Amino acid sequence: MSQVEEQGPTATPAARAEPAPRLAVIGAGAMGAGIAAVAVRAGLPTALCDVDAAALDRGVQRLRGSLERAVARGRLPGAEARAALERLAPTIDLAAAAAGAAVVLEAVPERLDLKREILARAAAAAPRAVLASNTSSLPIAALAAAVPAPERLVGLHFFNPPQAMALVELVRSARTDPRAAATARALAERMGKVVVEVADGPGFLVNRCARPYYLEALRIVEDGVAEPSQIDRICRLAGAFPMGPFELMDVVGLDVSLAVTESMWEQAHGEPRWRPSPIQVSMVAAGRLGRKAGGGFYPGEPAPPEPDAAPAVVGPSPPVITIAGGEPALLALRERARRAGIDVHRAPVAGMPLITTFERVPSGHDGPVLMSSVDTTLAARQVATACAFSLLEPAPEEGGLVELGVGPWTPRSAVRAATALFSALGYATEQVADAPGGVLGRIVAQIVNEASFAVDAGVASSEDVDLGMTVGLGHPRGPAVWGGLIGLARVTGVLDELGDVERDPRYRVAPGLRRRAWS
Repeated sequence: MSQVEEQGPTATPAARAEPAPRLAVIGAGAMGAGIAAVAVRAGLPTALCDVDAAALDRGVQRLRGSLERAVARGRLPGAEARAALERLAPTIDLAAAAAGAAVVLEAVPERLDLKREILARAAAAAPRAVLASNTSSLPIAALAAAVPAPERLVGLHFFNPPQAMALVELVRSARTDPRAAATARALAERMGKVVVEVADGPGFLVNRCARPYYLEALRIVEDGVAEPSQIDRICRLAGAFPMGPFELMDVVGLDVSLAVTESMWEQAHGEPRWRPSPIQVSMVAAGRLGRKAGGGFYPGEPAPPEPDAAPAVVGPSPPVITIAGGEPALLALRERARRAGIDVHRAPVAGMPLITTFERVPSGHDGPVLMSSVDTTLAARQVATACAFSLLEPAPEEGGLVELGVGPWTPRSAVRAATALFSALGYATEQVADAPGGVLGRIVAQIVNEASFAVDAGVASSEDVDLGMTVGLGHPRGPAVWGGLIGLARVTGVLDELGDVERDPRYRVAPGLRRRAWS
């Protein structure tokens, strides 16, 4: 999850000239208070309601503190902060909060019975208002069952913290009136948010398409391919993700992440792609919930990100190498080698390293062999004399990381040569087990696959999926862009080989992805 600075509203001057709609936020916890803070800064008269007077007072203090921090950082004039506070109407009376509101948004704890009760009471108190739920995982259709006019209920899912996260998911059930959705969209956009429209379903868009980042990382640990700290380092340095999956689970809370996964898995009647990990289940049972509980995968704060500086060369760099193949990653390696003063040949040179995508080591070659393994393994190729490497396109011009796939048969001389060579080219390296897709290729393949399932099911457009993953989660690129850069044939190749090795239906390829790869 990207952590960005607090932002102000981005409504247009024309929008500001229109009368400000009145918003009622029911629930004064962290989410409710945060949403109310964004609303009053955007010029919206806002009622903040909580039946617990102490909870309401804490919510108002949170909101006030948010405004004060913005003033202290020079991002909000003091006069505007005071005006924003004047737009806030705290109350413990739900009927009074909802009366006259254009939109009533519930932000109470994630319990179906509680949300239904609140929405039913809001519907009675505000018979013409649009009703919205900030739920992150409960079906909008299930919530609408308790509302006398279900066509006026939408999901309006803000991300935590609302003051910082720019994305909002607008979720429509099959019964949602388009006019209610339009009103909710206009409200969120007036609050300066980027809105993506999503069909009702397990996990909506972002939580659904984010599952592989966590679940595939956990499965990689279960398979003994890499450790959590290695996976986090690879995702940061090779994939340019702002945080690794295990760091992110520690920040979000393992119990929260597990609850979302279990909810999606149950709603989908045991969908294998969303099956919870035994690792996470056991850690939650043991109380290792992450940063908020003193530690999860890390003993407190996550490990600091690796520096961007090029690694030190760990051995003599060869004066000559051979790069055989024309893939974009290999072309980038050629350019890096040229800048490093290394002579690149297209045919093997005696005693010098060979970088190749070929299925077999050329007969008679006596130097170290580094074989690309983005979509296959050394074991599958039955090559015992090489060290595998995985580098997704596009290779960065500077920095970055290369995964080295090492089997029990891999010569140590090949591993040393690979480490020295990639270090000379400016890459960090990480040794993992020889496995289909390595680490990053495997995670990204599942992200692309899940997005394909979602698009084909009509959850959202491909463009909105990419927007949700980049704006909502801070991913370096969306699934469609990843697929285009890597190549869909290589993505399906990783999934097919994982399916052959794992015999697990979680790796079945989305039919639409298969068709697009064939084309």
